[in-house]
Amino acid sequence: MAVRPRSFRTRLSLVMLALLFVALGLVMGLVQDVTARRVESEFAARFDRAVAALRQVQALTGELVERELVSLCSGNPRFRTVLATASLPGTNHPEALEEANLWVRSLLPTLPLAAESDVFIVSDAAGELVFTKTDARRVGDDLTALPVLREAAERGRASGVWVAGTPLPAGLSSALFPDAVGVVQVWVEAVAYDGEIQGFVIAGERLDDALLGRLRELSGLDLALVGGGRLHASTLVVRVQDDLRARAAGTPAERGADRREWLGGQRFVVQSAEAVPGAGEEAVALLVLQNLDAELAFLGSLRRTALALGLGVGLVALLVALGVAGGVTRPVSELASAARRLGAGELSARVRVTTGDELEDLGDAFNEMAEGLEERERIRRTFERYVTPGVARQVLEREESGGPAADRRDITVVFFDLAGYTSMAERLEPEQTLDRLNQYFEIVHEAVAAEQGTVNQFFGDGVLAFWGAPEAMPDHALRACRAASSALESLAARSPEWERQGLPPIRCRIGIHTGECLVGELGAAERRAYGAVGDAMNLASRLEGANKIYGTCILASETTVQAAGPELFVRELDWLRVVGRRGRVTLYEVLPALDGASASRRKQVHILYERGLSAWRARDFATAREAFQQAVALDPEDGPSRTFLRRFDDLPENRLPEDWSPVHEAAEK
Repeated sequence: MAVRPRSFRTRLSLVMLALLFVALGLVMGLVQDVTARRVESEFAARFDRAVAALRQVQALTGELVERELVSLCSGNPRFRTVLATASLPGTNHPEALEEANLWVRSLLPTLPLAAESDVFIVSDAAGELVFTKTDARRVGDDLTALPVLREAAERGRASGVWVAGTPLPAGLSSALFPDAVGVVQVWVEAVAYDGEIQGFVIAGERLDDALLGRLRELSGLDLALVGGGRLHASTLVVRVQDDLRARAAGTPAERGADRREWLGGQRFVVQSAEAVPGAGEEAVALLVLQNLDAELAFLGSLRRTALALGLGVGLVALLVALGVAGGVTRPVSELASAARRLGAGELSARVRVTTGDELEDLGDAFNEMAEGLEERERIRRTFERYVTPGVARQVLEREESGGPAADRRDITVVFFDLAGYTSMAERLEPEQTLDRLNQYFEIVHEAVAAEQGTVNQFFGDGVLAFWGAPEAMPDHALRACRAASSALESLAARSPEWERQGLPPIRCRIGIHTGECLVGELGAAERRAYGAVGDAMNLASRLEGANKIYGTCILASETTVQAAGPELFVRELDWLRVVGRRGRVTLYEVLPALDGASASRRKQVHILYERGLSAWRARDFATAREAFQQAVALDPEDGPSRTFLRRFDDLPENRLPEDWSPVHEAAEK
């Protein structure tokens, strides 16, 4: 599409607006860059202040805990005696541990360290658990795998850090941690007497949200503890915590290396340091974060003010430039807008141009064109009420292109007929009969439409539908059979409702055949209909009538069954010669799938029927009669078996004539 050249005034206004907004953008970018640099320079100093405050808290806490440990281990004879007794060789060790645990629990009111510490654990000299604050009655666990315990055994005391989520000795996680997540800084003191170790005491303090909250008050920055692939504590809001938790498995930045990250939809400046110096493999990162977007929030207000100012100036420029040209461009714009609406399907689009010149003539021509299109659309929609949209589209396209009125197609034809219509019409009032017919037609139409078929005609109490035209489809035979079965299922489902209304259930007979037909517009020059002509139409109609012979609902020809493929469930019924045709038709009954409680019985009936049919064709009438009798005994409602049993009454008692044939001759259409 060619681009319409703009007027000089419009182009000048656009250039002025572009320069204005470029200048505003450069100024705002410069202000934002300067502000960001200032924020980052202040962040470094506040980071150092936060880390220094943490180190002071850790140092003071360590001194207090170590002082309490020394006091407990060296200055409490009773406590030392309890551990010495539990560690004596030759005693019943489990009982000794249980007794020591009981003694420690009795001493707890006199042990301030146990009450004040988040973690308080006592073991004997061999490293076996005597008492843990998290599970007061638990004893006997082996703590020798803890690095801090081994170090205390060598040096008399040790310190370290435990991180939830990192590998620990089997079964010790619940003994060591007060809850599922956390970071605990621990100190260990050996309980010794005369140079011999009697046991160990472990005390620990958690690094938690409360501690980080105090550090935030000092530094003005948000903080978080990350270690062992988890987020353990933070001062961040929940949305930012979720993003940070998802990244906790990553490697934290090295000390002094700033980085910017998007967390919770906001930009943060992030720097990290060791939460506990010298923790080694159990390293926990202290992340210090500053919300860059919050610091630059004032720029948003400035940006909005500048944008509003720019828009105001630009609006004045546009009004001045466009006001002069408006008298000419307004009618053209109205025509363009109406044309776009018309192209989008709004056929009621009209324009009103009163300039008194060629533009007014153009507007009148446009309105005449829109009226013609609206009339054509109204005709098409009315047409689609009587034929399917596909048929309507094809007929209209042929009218436009002048193509052939009909063409040869391989299609599948289905005739639906309402059984007992005459007696129903006699019994019911005309309004009831019409309502019943409309319900029946609606059910059949829905079944056909669901399989993309064409309902070609409603005639009396019958429906003619076909597949494969106007749209070609490779599986038209299978779709036709599925639609027939679906219509029967829907009629059966509606029957209880009709019976409650005192109406008899509707029974439908259906014939299906696949073959070549001439499909297209049929009729006189001034009045036509869309339909199909060919032998396939006649045979499908005859098969529908053949249901009366066999007491069946759906009959299909061999051509249809072969085209539908193995997905279709059928049984062969007979060889039939219908009225008006010389050749025989191999007849099949289309059945629902074998499932449910009666599946086994139905399958046996079909096997017996197949045996009887084979014997009949081979003139083994004794075997045939026995097979059909057994089938009727299993299913008294099996119409085809009952039909064959009636044929035995017509067999001559003496020898069969030489021209006897197993092909059944239909007596009526």
